Amino acid sequence: MTFKDYFSSHAKIYAQHRPAYPPELFAYLSSLVNQRATVWDCATGNGQVAIGLTPYFQKVYATDASAQQLAHAIAHPQVTYAVSTAEQTPFPNHTFDLITVGLALHWFNIDRFYQEVQRVLRPEGTIAVWCYTDIELPTAAQELSDQLANFRHLVYPYFAPEIEYVWQQYTTIPFPFLEQETPQFRMTAHWNLTHFIGYLQSLSGTQRFCQQHGAAALNEVAQPLIAAWKTPETILPVQWVIHLRVGKINKEK
Repeated sequence: MTFKDYFSSHAKIYAQHRPAYPPELFAYLSSLVNQRATVWDCATGNGQVAIGLTPYFQKVYATDASAQQLAHAIAHPQVTYAVSTAEQTPFPNHTFDLITVGLALHWFNIDRFYQEVQRVLRPEGTIAVWCYTDIELPTAAQELSDQLANFRHLVYPYFAPEIEYVWQQYTTIPFPFLEQETPQFRMTAHWNLTHFIGYLQSLSGTQRFCQQHGAAALNEVAQPLIAAWKTPETILPVQWVIHLRVGKINKEK
């Protein structure tokens, strides 16, 4: 089965520059299930969610449709990586206590993925999906904030249409499960200019802009933002809000 591949071409950049999820998120996810034998992290990318789950689950199965992404995955004795689409996996029926999808559900054939969830999730299991939206620079000078907004204005139109689900904080994405209320989590990193620009380069919209207009055009667009950072070695706090949805299978359907 084919898949929408927006990340294989820059898998190394993605692995190097994406932010780390807070440990509190993984502790919360583990609290959602009574058994902690097996978990499936779908669209694992470089495995950052899979690794975060290892303190809580005996075995973590982590899949991604991109072999290039998995080539940069973090090795761990409790994690088994495999190339697989989200919609069609080799797993037996009712295998998993928990299924997680971090910042990827919007790329799937959602109906087919949910059919697979119904098949491989255990009757008392839980599915948790989430996204995070625009980057925040809470202590940035106004000039830097303005230039970041300008960069978004120029580059963000190049994101694929599916990204609308993310801009809407996953509130409109289909989620046919018995949903539970969730706490809010926030990611915080402390980055210099190089890491910050690397993150922006890892975004699928930035990559599509570069593919259409070339690296020189992207550099030109980024120059005012780079100049507004002033000193490249300066480290600033960077934040994202995580928008989480959690549910169980509706057995009455």
